[in-house]
Amino acid sequence: NCNALADCTNTGGNFTCACKSGFAGDGVTCANIDECATAAHNCHTLANCTDTDGSFTCACRPGFAGDGVTSCEDVNECTAATNACDAHAICFNTNGSHTCTCKAGYNGNGLTCADIDECTTGANNCAGHAVCANIPGSYTCACDSSYRGDGRVGVGKTGCTKLGTALWSYSQEGIGSSSPAIGKDGTIYVGSQDGKLYAVDPNCTLTGLTN
Repeated sequence: NCNALADCTNTGGNFTCACKSGFAGDGVTCANIDECATAAHNCHTLANCTDTDGSFTCACRPGFAGDGVTSCEDVNECTAATNACDAHAICFNTNGSHTCTCKAGYNGNGLTCADIDECTTGANNCAGHAVCANIPGSYTCACDSSYRGDGRVGVGKTGCTKLGTALWSYSQEGIGSSSPAIGKDGTIYVGSQDGKLYAVDPNCTLTGLTN
């Protein structure tokens, strides 16, 4: 009368019933043991235990890889290209997961990133007399046709200076002008001597002699 989940062992003139591994009872009645609930399993600390009839299985948690028993290692979703980050986002690996952050010039939650139009939002450093043009993730500044410069304001920027506008006072060995100017070709002219014009760069270095 042993249970179907028990082993029957013959003894001299009698027999015994013992539930099989993974089951508990008197051998006549046997019930499944939930090793996951009773912690009678050997799954890795980073694995999930799933009870089965008479046994259990171990599987590494999402974000980890291994056999679920002896190893569960972090999966770098950023290098494995298994992340959900937007093409315009930066992926940062974390233990068992990852985060996504939109790149500069874009906004969103990292899973979806949209270009920021710095020209319409005013988040640009274009100078007066410069035209702001939005490009993916950034913008450009271009001086109007009658101006010269990088079109931007700020430290180290040249802004936009109108052609023919006095820039500084310059003098070198009798060659001087109180109102140097930018020519239509962008050359800075500082003075004349013997019917010739002298030109300098913005560091006041004499660079050429022009007819």
